Amino acid sequence: QTQKPVWLRAIIGAVVLAVAVGLLIWASSNGGQSGLGLGIGAALFLLAMLILVTPLAAIVVRALAGLIWWLRPHARLAMRTLTANVRQTANTAAALMIGVALVAVGATLAASTKASTQSAVAQQINVDLMISPDPKVVSIPPSLLDKVAKVSGVSRVDPLTGMGLFRVTVPGKNPQETMTQVTYPQFNRYRKVSAITGSAKDYFSQSPASPRALVSRSWAKSQGLTPGDTFEITGIRGQETVTIAATIDTGFLFMDVVIPRALATQLGPEAADITASAGIKLETGADLNKVQRQVKKTIADNPFMVVQTQKQAADKVAATVDQVLAVLYALLALSLIIAALGIMNTLSLSVQQRFRELGLIRTVGLSSFGLTVMITIESVLITLAGTLLGIAGGVSLAVFVCRYLADQGISIIEVPWASLGWICLLAVLVGTLAALLPARRARRMPILEAISSED
Repeated sequence: QTQKPVWLRAIIGAVVLAVAVGLLIWASSNGGQSGLGLGIGAALFLLAMLILVTPLAAIVVRALAGLIWWLRPHARLAMRTLTANVRQTANTAAALMIGVALVAVGATLAASTKASTQSAVAQQINVDLMISPDPKVVSIPPSLLDKVAKVSGVSRVDPLTGMGLFRVTVPGKNPQETMTQVTYPQFNRYRKVSAITGSAKDYFSQSPASPRALVSRSWAKSQGLTPGDTFEITGIRGQETVTIAATIDTGFLFMDVVIPRALATQLGPEAADITASAGIKLETGADLNKVQRQVKKTIADNPFMVVQTQKQAADKVAATVDQVLAVLYALLALSLIIAALGIMNTLSLSVQQRFRELGLIRTVGLSSFGLTVMITIESVLITLAGTLLGIAGGVSLAVFVCRYLADQGISIIEVPWASLGWICLLAVLVGTLAALLPARRARRMPILEAISSED
């Protein structure tokens, strides 16, 4: 068949891709940090994938056919059929490519969130056991901590963080009601805080006469503030000017604004005064599991309190991420089913278009089984081409999204290669199943009628 050249499409796609990547780099960099830029860049990136799918699909099909060269002549015949009408092949693979790309973005983002959370908990929290409320809006009562302190094997119990709703006023901007994190005096003993700019030591060594705060890097940038700048914080008992001591990566452990407990008590929160976490240190030689069981018995009358080790706290976040992944993989299964129907229709049309050609191939010696193998290879090559292009594009896009979310705690970019490998195997299975009906139709073709027909 005579085809229009795809080089013009390749040039246009490359230009769009270059613009998209440039926009994504800028939007995800520290100097950009633009959510709108990230969204436009991601949309252009997906558009570039759709434009480039035609030339790229031909390259991938040839490469995959070369890997199964030992299936002669079936692999070569399948490859020639797909590249002879590369636009039809690309259009069939495109739907699966976009579906897999979006799932790859979500899976990579979820895996990176999981790894970053586990790393943050392991590196920044130095406790043997941790008490926290579930749901978070419930406060830990002081009487409960007193009871836990009397448990055998417990060395000390300290409240660590709280929450309070305050009005924050940045010079030149409108006041905002902000949920603020509150740190107790013992906080620095249990949690590690690394400053990006400024000094965390200035925060922990502050005097009541000159109150200081820690703020997230993203919040400080959005407000146009740097360490040393001030803002007003207001509660029901008064107002205070607070100096920014340092900017930090809030991750999954901190809020945008962090103030000391003494200042929060002085001002009085407008709507909430919640003790959100407490740390437990054990005596030397105490059995962690045994003490944890005893603490759970001690607080059993308060069903909203949870006692966890570091690992359990990280695993809880991981379980939440796994639930998100389950939803993503369910969406992937749906996209594979839709893609299988598209591939089935494409192959059925291809069999009809090649009616005489297939009859001639059978006449010169290709067996009925060989015909089935050839059509199955065509189906698998289409499915794998869409899957591999989707994985490559999705993982690349996910890297930019993770970089953009670095201030929200995505400190580690982790690609779930094992899960993506299973997606490829599933694509092979879907491609095989999608070829069953078209192959059956080709096998039942009357050879004499086929060779005597005119294309």
